[in-house]
Amino acid sequence: MKKHKVYWERFKRALRVKGGEVTDLVGQKQDALLEPDDPIYHKKIHPDLEPEKGVLTRGGIDVWFFLIVLGLVLYGVIMAYSASSIYAAQYHDDSTYFIKKHVMYLAIAVIGTVPFVFMARLWFWKLFAIGAYGGSVVLLLAVLVMGTVFGGANRWISLGPITIQPSEIAKMAVVLVLALYMSKHEREIVAEHKVGGTFKYGFFIPMVMIGIICGLVIIQPHLSGTIIIGLLGVSIMFLAGTRMK
Repeated sequence: MKKHKVYWERFKRALRVKGGEVTDLVGQKQDALLEPDDPIYHKKIHPDLEPEKGVLTRGGIDVWFFLIVLGLVLYGVIMAYSASSIYAAQYHDDSTYFIKKHVMYLAIAVIGTVPFVFMARLWFWKLFAIGAYGGSVVLLLAVLVMGTVFGGANRWISLGPITIQPSEIAKMAVVLVLALYMSKHEREIVAEHKVGGTFKYGFFIPMVMIGIICGLVIIQPHLSGTIIIGLLGVSIMFLAGTRMK
């Protein structure tokens, strides 16, 4: 707590204008940012950084990232309608039959996601990444046993009115678990010691994690899903510091 008080005093001094004091509203905002009751926000991200640069604090919404996601969602809605309107009109007498379901699922996803974005802590996302990866493996195994076959492919699990495609969950899981793993082993990944360092931590172990998921997806068979998951995984490897060679 002493460190946070020091940071808070520095913050007030930085914002003090012509001798005026920082308002109570700003003070309450900064106290909320520091989250003194959450131990995760007391831990330094990088021990070698200066104290005021090493403590994790909650920031605002990334506006550009939000706009990119919004653009992709709108593009997906347009493409979903374009691809399904004729089929929906022919077999369901409503050209918007599938787009209505698509928008409904989007709304459910937004309602379910917003609380996590504003309330979840770093420790939650660590556990969520591991759980999502383990759950994906279980679901990908389950789909081979109890999955619904359509068009010669066994990719879906039917749960009453809801159909789950485990390979879609696996895409998210691979991104999260690789980000967690490679941030934890950052030093080993960029180490000069090749066999026990950059090869083991930067290539071999990540490729095993990707390969388990890709192997379960390809036997469904689901070639496009396998390629997407593989490319996502390899991209994260290189972004995290895995050497090209």
